[in-house]
Amino acid sequence: MEQPSRPSGHGAIIGSVIIIAILILGGIYILKETKDMKQESDVSQQQMESDTQFEQTQTTQGNSDDVDSIEADVNATDVDSIDEGL
Repeated sequence: MEQPSRPSGHGAIIGSVIIIAILILGGIYILKETKDMKQESDVSQQQMESDTQFEQTQTTQGNSDDVDSIEADVNATDVDSIDEGL
C-alpha cells in the first residue's frame, strides 16, 4: 500500500515571506514620501521668509506727498528684486 503524502508547509513560509516583503517596501515608500514632504516644507518656509523680507523692504516708504520724499522713496525701492516673489 502506498502511503498518502503529507502536505508540506512551504505555502505558509512563502506567504509569510511575501507579506514581509510587502511591509518592507511599504515602509521604504512611506519614509521616502515623508522625506520629500519635509523638503517641500523647507522650500516653502524659505519662500515665505524671502517674501516677508521683500515686503518689509518695500513697505518702508513714507506717506508724504512732498517731491523730495517721493524721490527718496523711489530711490529706496529695490527694483532689481521686485519680481522675486512671483
